[in-house]
Amino acid sequence: MFEILKFFYDICLFRKGPQDIPYSRLLTQATLAGYALVSFLMFFMSAHFFKALLQVATDIFILASFTYITLSITGKLARYQKTFCALLGTDMLISLCAIPATASMLVANNILGDMAVLAMIGLMLWHWAVIGHIFRHTLSESFSFGFGIGFLYMFSAYLVMGLLFPEVSAAN
Repeated sequence: MFEILKFFYDICLFRKGPQDIPYSRLLTQATLAGYALVSFLMFFMSAHFFKALLQVATDIFILASFTYITLSITGKLARYQKTFCALLGTDMLISLCAIPATASMLVANNILGDMAVLAMIGLMLWHWAVIGHIFRHTLSESFSFGFGIGFLYMFSAYLVMGLLFPEVSAAN
């Protein structure tokens, strides 16, 4: 288990790419379960149980759909499982880092809250760069192209989640 987390950590540090992930349904399923758990913890801080579950399901659907559509358009659908697994694993690790900052933003209104906002902005920028790195390798394009795809994904995900769950946008 530690080796798998270290592998996703290396992707987050731009040392490895999605092409280095072994092709394994079990690994993808385990990563999906870990991602769902961490996402649930994030959403459960500001929503009740069933709404948090619905938000997790929506989030996973958006990520899976965006990845599928992007790879279909570019004709690289054979790389779907490794790309999806890399996106899930890296997001899971970055979200784990974001849990303390998110909790601080929900309860603190002082300097700690301001620091948490800065930490969240930094984590969001890092997440964006990691998504760009993953898509750069997946699509065999430049980093700036991957960075643009990462922005398109993040913008789309925040837009859809904000439209479907407006109270989440208002709380943050």
